[in-house]
Amino acid sequence: MSFREFLWRAGLSGPLLLGAGLSGYLVRILYARCLPPKEVGLFYALFDFFMLLSLVRNLGLPQAVVKTLPELEAQGRREEAAGLLRQLSRLLAAESLLLCLILFFLAPSLLRAYLPPESLPRALPAFRALLGAFFLKAPLDLFREALRGLQRYVAYQLVGCLSISLVLLASLGLCLLPGLASVYLPVTAYTLAYLGALSVAWWLLRPSLPRARRNINLPRGFLSSALTLMLGSAGLSVLGFLDGVCLAHLGSLPEVAFYRNAAWPAATILLYPASAFITAIFPYMAKLRAEEKRGELKGTVARAYLTVLALSLPFSLLFALWARPILSLLFGPAYAVAARTFGLLSLGMLPFNASLLGFAILNGLGHLRLSAGLVYLGLLLDLLGNALLIPKLGGLGAAWATVTALFVVSFLQGYVLWQRV
Repeated sequence: MSFREFLWRAGLSGPLLLGAGLSGYLVRILYARCLPPKEVGLFYALFDFFMLLSLVRNLGLPQAVVKTLPELEAQGRREEAAGLLRQLSRLLAAESLLLCLILFFLAPSLLRAYLPPESLPRALPAFRALLGAFFLKAPLDLFREALRGLQRYVAYQLVGCLSISLVLLASLGLCLLPGLASVYLPVTAYTLAYLGALSVAWWLLRPSLPRARRNINLPRGFLSSALTLMLGSAGLSVLGFLDGVCLAHLGSLPEVAFYRNAAWPAATILLYPASAFITAIFPYMAKLRAEEKRGELKGTVARAYLTVLALSLPFSLLFALWARPILSLLFGPAYAVAARTFGLLSLGMLPFNASLLGFAILNGLGHLRLSAGLVYLGLLLDLLGNALLIPKLGGLGAAWATVTALFVVSFLQGYVLWQRV
């Protein structure tokens, strides 16, 4: 597949990605206008905790599937994919169920260490209710990433768009019920949405399953690659969720609401123009490497960075200049206090996009440990910055910490690729 053909196929999935982004922000706008800020802050404090835990819970297996499936296809072994997915789905289901049982009983101790004492009476039942969504997300992640590894980019984005759209529809329906304007509204909506999206993902993958052998051995190095990818992906995702966790611990729940429900999600709109391209580049680079087309790699990397810059820069400048009107329009005047934080994060999406691209390319080329190491260097900088700046600057300090860490990571990734490709 040429780079032009790849760019076209990735671009076809773009409208679905934009639809998912639009639905995601409508969800946050709905919560901002229908729920008290403390309820929104409590939900996202719990939600961020589970999202961070899910990165470790999956053991990197969905990410390893993205790397392995195009390699099997390049080697003429695609028929083994369904058997591999069967084994991994059983493993993740059993492991996720066990972890949910442990979390159910450890919830009081975990929440006492994580949240302010006054929020514990409401947090404990909400935490346990959210375990259902946490369990469903394990197979959902696996099936969705399998679609990406098969380079079925439209199907991959369709599942993501459907998932968040179902959250929106469920939230709208629950808002009409009296007495449910609390943290239980988003908890219920996400659980129902994950169940629906999982059914669709299974339906999209099911035609491939009967053609595979039932018993196969895992590809050589699969588990070690999975664990390395898990560490790298977890670290990169933590850069997005860590601010909310640190604000919940070092700041206040209203600050979590302003940051996680307004400034951060509004700024991450800027990830969407390039996100379909970045999502598709990982399996594409893995296939080029498996086919030993090394002559195309350097030009492909350069074109990839130029494409991401062209898709990101104009919108980042626009959002930074119009930060206060955009926040007020989307979330209401009460959230305009986060305008400076939003403006800084809008500029920070440039290095964020570059770091996502660099991470995908390095992993596709097989530099898994190096890629993960660079991410964790940035994570360490982000954690130190949050610890130093949040007590003084609140959400703005969290934004400075994350933007600085992302810039360092993206610069080092680019330097490594320039030296090694």
